[in-house]
Amino acid sequence: MRKIPKDLVHEDLEKAFSKYGEIKSCKVSLNEDHTSRSYGFVCFKDTEPCARALSETSNRDSIIGVKFAPKNKSDFRKAFNNIYIKNIPDDWKEPEIRKQFSAFGKIQSLFTGSNEFGMYAFVCYGNDDPMDREYGPNCAREACEKMNGATFGDKQLYVKEALKRSDRDKVLAHETLKYKTSKKRCNLFVKNFDPNTTEDDLRNLFSAYGEIESLRLFKAGDGKNPHAFVCFKTPDVASAVKNQELSLNSKPLYISHYEMKQQREIQNESAKDKQDFQRYQAENLQNFDYQSYE
Repeated sequence: MRKIPKDLVHEDLEKAFSKYGEIKSCKVSLNEDHTSRSYGFVCFKDTEPCARALSETSNRDSIIGVKFAPKNKSDFRKAFNNIYIKNIPDDWKEPEIRKQFSAFGKIQSLFTGSNEFGMYAFVCYGNDDPMDREYGPNCAREACEKMNGATFGDKQLYVKEALKRSDRDKVLAHETLKYKTSKKRCNLFVKNFDPNTTEDDLRNLFSAYGEIESLRLFKAGDGKNPHAFVCFKTPDVASAVKNQELSLNSKPLYISHYEMKQQREIQNESAKDKQDFQRYQAENLQNFDYQSYE
């Protein structure tokens, strides 16, 4: 929408266009100071009301409907019509998958396969009109919104945009980093305990302070001393435990917050650079000829 009055708000825009059909989303674009930019966006559920709204508002002096055209190629790449499905119930076959996902639109192709984790599928949406480039992406987006996380028996479906292997690896790395970042204040690194210490020994010690989400013990080996990671449900409990002077089997424990491998590598590199610079200063100071400056 363009040429929107400055005083028009989201509710007014939705009211003005809801007469054409069901609206999925609607907003007036705002500046940082919350003033209107005099344009907005209306997304209809179906293409027919959208076409009617564009036609009937084209000759107005204000609140004119125009078809949205992304300026950047990256905006086009956000549209997808092919989805990937996993965690499929064991009793589902291809007809059941087709039945469940055809509720969101016409399926152009369906491929199923299986691996050690069970069945997976690729569903591609589209219609017979090659000029309608919005139909497939709208169907795929709705399928992801409605079916991702849906529970069937003991299985929770995973439904996302189908990506190339390289892109999937990037998404997985990003999600892993995001999860680790969210958990780093809950996760404690523990060392300086006896090599014969068991997970039960550590769990009995730390569970007295709060609920433990996970605990992993790493035995001594490859030149490394035994150590463990204890992850609590909340960061407050982890901080309280870190500040305790705890001991196990008469040995004082070393406890610190967990740091991601990338962060440890940066810190180790920084420490090495500092040591090298200090060594450089010391060597040059010893070889400095003070007499030449007398």
